[in-house]
Amino acid sequence: MLRPTRVLPAWRTLLLLAAGLSALADGARAAEYLLDAAQSEIAVTVARAGALAVLAHDHIIVFGNVQGRLRYDAARLGDTQGEMSVVVASAQVDDPARRAQAKLIGELGTGNVASVRENMLGPGVLDAARHERISAVVTSLVGAPPELRAELRLTLRGTVRTLNVPVHVAAEGRGLRAGGEFTLTQSAFGIVPYTTLFGAIAVADDVQVRFTLWLRPAGG
Repeated sequence: MLRPTRVLPAWRTLLLLAAGLSALADGARAAEYLLDAAQSEIAVTVARAGALAVLAHDHIIVFGNVQGRLRYDAARLGDTQGEMSVVVASAQVDDPARRAQAKLIGELGTGNVASVRENMLGPGVLDAARHERISAVVTSLVGAPPELRAELRLTLRGTVRTLNVPVHVAAEGRGLRAGGEFTLTQSAFGIVPYTTLFGAIAVADDVQVRFTLWLRPAGG
C-alpha cells in the first residue's frame, strides 16, 4: 500500500528556506585571510631606566616575516578567529634607519648592537634556543569597525597570557590593513629586565609594541 506523501505547512517550509538562506549568507560573509609577510611587521621599543639612564640607550627590535591567518566577518566580530607568529631569531635590532624613524637618540656601534641582540636572544630574556617562536591567537573582536579591540592569547617564552589590544582594521582593495599599539610587561612573561651597576642602568619592565599587518584573501 502506498503511504500518503507528507506535506509541510507553508509557513514551516518558508522558515526552513529562510534558515537555509541565512546559513549560506553567513558562510559567504566570513572570509579567510593570510598575512602578507612582506608587508607585515611587529616593532618593539625598549626604554632605558635607572638613575644613570642618560648613559644608556633606548632600543628598537623589529620582527618581520609575520606568518598567520584570520577568519574575519565584520558583521559577526565575536566569531573572529586567527593566529600569527614570528621567529624569535629573525629579530632585527637597532637598525639605524629604524632608530631614526622612531626618533631614538644616539647611535650604537656594531659591537654594541651585537651585544644587545645576544642578550635579548639569550636565556634571561627571549630564550630563543628553547622558544623558537612568539605566537598569538585571536579569540574574538569587539567594537565597531574600524576601531576594534582584540582578545589575544599571547605565548612568549613559553608563558601564555591573555591581552586586550586596540586594533584599527580597514578594508584596502580586496584585503585588510590592521594596526595598533599596546604595552607589554616583560616580567608577566617571566622575563627579568636587564640591569647593571646595581640598577643604575636598566631596561624598563614595560615595552611598547606596534604592529602593522596586511592581510590578503586566502584564495589569492
